[in-house]
Amino acid sequence: MALDNQLISTIQKSVEKFGMFALMADEETNVKNEQVLSVCVRYLSCDSLSVVEQFVAVSCVQNATAETVAAAIADVCRNRAVYMTKIVALSFDGASNMSGRRGGVQALLKDK
Repeated sequence: MALDNQLISTIQKSVEKFGMFALMADEETNVKNEQVLSVCVRYLSCDSLSVVEQFVAVSCVQNATAETVAAAIADVCRNRAVYMTKIVALSFDGASNMSGRRGGVQALLKDK
C-alpha cells in the first residue's frame, strides 16, 4: 500500500507540474477466462524531464464492451486521483471496441 501511495503521489506531482499525461490500456482474457483490463500512464518525470511509462492498475471487467471498459478506465483514474481532463493522448490496440472513432473506448473517453 505504501508503494502504491508513493507511486500515485509521484504521478500526481508530475501531472500537476506539466498538466498532462498519456493513458494506455489493453483488455485481454486471462487463463481463467476472465476479462482483465491493464492501465498504464506515460508522463514526464519532474526530476529528470524524461518520459516515464508506469503501470497503474489491473482490474477485472464484466465484459469487453466499450462502455464497460471506458467506465473501468474512468474508475482507475478516479481511484488514483489522476484526472481525465489532463489526458492528452490515448493508446490502445487496434481492436474496434477500443479504438473505434464513434462507439469505441477512445470516443467515449474523449466525450468525458
